[in-house]
Amino acid sequence: MKVYIGRYPKDHTKERKVRVEIHDYDTWSLDHTLAQVIYPALLKFKENSNHIFADNREEMMGCQDGEKWKEYEARSEEILDEMIWSFKQISEGKELNLDDYRIGELKECYFTPVEGHPELTQWNNDTQYDWEKYNKDRDEFYGKIQRGLDLFAKHYMALWT
Repeated sequence: MKVYIGRYPKDHTKERKVRVEIHDYDTWSLDHTLAQVIYPALLKFKENSNHIFADNREEMMGCQDGEKWKEYEARSEEILDEMIWSFKQISEGKELNLDDYRIGELKECYFTPVEGHPELTQWNNDTQYDWEKYNKDRDEFYGKIQRGLDLFAKHYMALWT
């Protein structure tokens, strides 16, 4: 992927220069490819903006001073941090490590013929894993990533300074 996005021109009658080139390999794992761009962009956005995300803009605009405004600022910071965390996990390819859920020794893995289909083999691994804990942690981990992505979608149109 090659992307060039120029500055906004001083002459507002002219268009901003934008060139985007997408290669086939960029789409093999498009979630990862896009996260490589979105993650650092969200970090820069956080650094350069006074961002406020609100479900009710009219209510928010009526309380630009005081405790309610501070609540909006604090919640907006949490929302942005959740978005950033999610895109970081995706961009860095973070996943749960199955070895962390192994019970006892790692046993030998081997292939055996599939019954009734001698031309096929199946992978066998006699190692025991705590699948209940793994599934619980997996659901929690990917659920947290999805919450950040949902917040990104919900507040996408508010990502401006």
